[in-house]
Amino acid sequence: MGAYMSKPKTEKISDDGANQWISYSSCSMQGWRMHQEDAHNCIPNFDASRGISFFAVYDGHGGSEVARYCAEYMPDFLMKLPSYNKMDMKETLKQLFLDFDATLVTPETRTVLSKMSETDKADSSSEKESPAQVHYVSS
Repeated sequence: MGAYMSKPKTEKISDDGANQWISYSSCSMQGWRMHQEDAHNCIPNFDASRGISFFAVYDGHGGSEVARYCAEYMPDFLMKLPSYNKMDMKETLKQLFLDFDATLVTPETRTVLSKMSETDKADSSSEKESPAQVHYVSS
């Protein structure tokens, strides 16, 4: 049935947590896809000294490798931006999306994405209808 299963996988994977400033909760469901394509970050103590948390959802758009790559690398990329250290959040978000997006086409990143895609294909071939998976970083 292509990229879709004959019936949706409705198992939900939930996570919750808190720090001194916020409480959060997240929930993921695979749905009709053969495997979970989305990823997210829930990092309540992203920059605890400044009281900054990091939450993001990355849509797989038909493949999980870029979403998983973003979840793994975007938080550190953000911390290294000069505008982040200046606490200029409007400029930081603009710079983050433009600069991080530009890294996705570099040979180094394409190699990492290719390896992630191969892992996805191996996982898909070993299970006809894979269980829901969620990718997150929480600290």
